[in-house]
Order: sequence, then structure tokens, then C-alpha cells
Amino acid sequence: SFSAPVFAGMVAVINSYRQSKGLPNVGFINPALYRNAAVQATFRDIVSGGTDLYQATPGWDYPTGWGAPRALQLAEALP
Repeated sequence: SFSAPVFAGMVAVINSYRQSKGLPNVGFINPALYRNAAVQATFRDIVSGGTDLYQATPGWDYPTGWGAPRALQLAEALP
């Protein structure tokens, strides 16, 4: 998947930003992504477009998951 290496690169940049602010590295991000409403709110919902099999709709969907992350907001919202 294209998204996995892109997200990994974004997390590397987020870690660098957080280190510059004296904050810890992100570490295992899944609990924050699935349990923290402030973290989830940093994603911009994609509501149109899609693939041959699935269309993007409001909320979680197959083509985009939660949508596009806003990297700076995500960096600041992570615990």
C-alpha cells in the first residue's frame, strides 16, 4: 500500500518536530489513533471520490479510512 510508507515518513517528521519541542517520540501510535478523540479530530474527512469498488463517504470508509491527516495538528495532539 502506498499509504503505509507515506504515513511512516510523516511520523518520522512528527517525531523530529516533537523532539525539537522536548516531547517524546510517538512510539506505538495505534492506541492514540483509535481511542483519543483529539487525535482523531486531526484527520480531514474525505467525502467524495473513491475506487472501482468503494466510494468515499462521511466518516470512516475503505478508500481513505478516516481521511487525510493534518501533520502539525497530529503532532501536537498526540500524548
